[in-house]
Amino acid sequence: FFLKPLSISILDSILINGIPDANGGGGNTVLFMFRLRQSNKKLKFVTNTTKESKQALLQRLIKIGFNISGDEIFTSLTAARQLIDTRQLSPLMLVDDRALDDFRGLYSL
Repeated sequence: FFLKPLSISILDSILINGIPDANGGGGNTVLFMFRLRQSNKKLKFVTNTTKESKQALLQRLIKIGFNISGDEIFTSLTAARQLIDTRQLSPLMLVDDRALDDFRGLYSL
């Protein structure tokens, strides 16, 4: 029996901001994610954000109540870093300071 993974796009207006609960958290979105986890599907959170590192995004999601681990998040910065490493590139990095953690080990970052 093969389980297909479920990819979820992280959209600030839906997953992160969500419909706030009484405590200012993600409210119904967190409840929705809890129910998805009960389905025993492998989840992958995908985002095209380039303004913050994966670790910063992870901490932000945890802070509002998501039960999530770093290996479940795939960002556009993750894709860029994988491409840089695979092709052994030396790009000029023009990224927000909050995104630099995803590029540690390149040059003198």
